[in-house]
Amino acid sequence: MNKGENMRIKIIKIKHNIIKHLNNLSKMSINILLYGLLFCTIYLLTTSIFYFFDLKIDPVGAVHIYKEIFEYIYMSILLIVGGALLFDIVEKSDKKNDT
Repeated sequence: MNKGENMRIKIIKIKHNIIKHLNNLSKMSINILLYGLLFCTIYLLTTSIFYFFDLKIDPVGAVHIYKEIFEYIYMSILLIVGGALLFDIVEKSDKKNDT
């Protein structure tokens, strides 16, 4: 096996591992991810459209203004994913304590 095949096998194993863990998420965590990421995607798309039009008018100003907005969106995505995972961990530990 060469390095490319080894890397491809590792990536496939990682994908299967991620899918396995996603199947074990609680319903509330999936809802948090679903609605939170949907909101962030809509916000990212609308901001990108405005950025595209403002970039034609004032390139320097648009980059300066929208940089902070894009950072806010990326931080929101991080908080949504982290919150969903934290909620899942807490919910699973509660189930273990109940049994």
